[in-house]
Parts: sequence; structure tokens; C-alpha cells
Amino acid sequence: MDYKKIDTSIFVRIDKDEEILDKIQEICKK
Repeated sequence: MDYKKIDTSIFVRIDKDEEILDKIQEICKK
């Protein structure tokens, strides 16, 4: 999963999904 492909709208959709949000944060740190 490439964080560059993640759109801000997706962040809103998964706002309630902490597990996915956590994974995105890890990807953004790289």
C-alpha cells in the first residue's frame, strides 16, 4: 500500500477504523 495513493477522503472514511489508521501512520513515517 502506497501512502501516496491515499486520498484525504479515504482518511475520513476510515476515521473509525483505528487499525487501518494505525497502519497508515506507520506507512507515512517511512
